[in-house]
Amino acid sequence: MAGVPVISSDNAGAKCLFKNQSASFTFLNKNVEDLMDLLAYIFNNKQIITIMKEGALSIADNITPYKCAKYLVNIFSYYFFGEVDSPSPPWVKC
Repeated sequence: MAGVPVISSDNAGAKCLFKNQSASFTFLNKNVEDLMDLLAYIFNNKQIITIMKEGALSIADNITPYKCAKYLVNIFSYYFFGEVDSPSPPWVKC
């Protein structure tokens, strides 16, 4: 997602990656009508694409191999060993 807007189902395993709402949209899993409505909304509101691009670019610097690896290590440390506080993805603006 480094600089690329995302459209994903709400059942995606990595949906925490999509919490930046200005860079992504989700649709209901296995719901074709919801996906069609979302695509129609984006098509009819073309400025949304610019907003999504800008949102994706605003978090791109926080999605690097180093930062993602560090986040993964912190997840393991939290879930398996209780060594750190619950980690937040570095690309999510809190």
